[in-house]
Amino acid sequence: MQEWDQRAIVKAAQEKGVEWYFQPFKKWHFQPPTASHMSGVWERLIRSVRKVMKAILGHPHAFVDRETLRTLFAEVVGILNTCPLCPSSDDPKDMEPLTPSHFLQQRQGLAIPPGVFEDSEMFSRKKWKRAQVLANQFWARWVREYLPILQVRKKWLVPKRNLQVNDLVLVVDSTQPRSHWNLGHVTKVFPGTDGLVRTAEVKTQSSLLVRPIAKLCLLEETK
Repeated sequence: MQEWDQRAIVKAAQEKGVEWYFQPFKKWHFQPPTASHMSGVWERLIRSVRKVMKAILGHPHAFVDRETLRTLFAEVVGILNTCPLCPSSDDPKDMEPLTPSHFLQQRQGLAIPPGVFEDSEMFSRKKWKRAQVLANQFWARWVREYLPILQVRKKWLVPKRNLQVNDLVLVVDSTQPRSHWNLGHVTKVFPGTDGLVRTAEVKTQSSLLVRPIAKLCLLEETK
């Protein structure tokens, strides 16, 4: 079965005119059927995307044709490829994170919307506007699914690490435009009488913010 899968992939690549030796991975490894739990990280991401797409396209008013759907999926791919993975350098002043786009395009992929679109434009005759409205709806709902993956909050039954100065965090802000991730470094923490940090001061690329830790997702601890 493994050998057949390899041959099928090579054949499909050749039929599409893709030189196999140009591929970054010349051998593919497959997991057993019905074992999605073996691919925890990306399967969880696929699940969150599927759940949101079902929600925004399951409404009767969200009926779209093939071209609009393809445009929407292209926007969704752009959003996913801008997710911050880790810092791109050790410089604390460098706020540009490493994203999947850096591996795919050798640059930061920006999927900033080409304008402001109201929900009423879902009924516009211009299909590209409908696709942009759906992309905005996907962003608003998917962020609520994705951020809890980064921000694990449990009851303080056992001592856990507090936020510290120079930690890299993602600032949760529902008003940010699509595909914009507001990263910053912690510059000051405010511990309570029990020694636990519940508020922190964060320096972003454009401003200095004070936020509760519930609105901060730790991406990388300071060294």
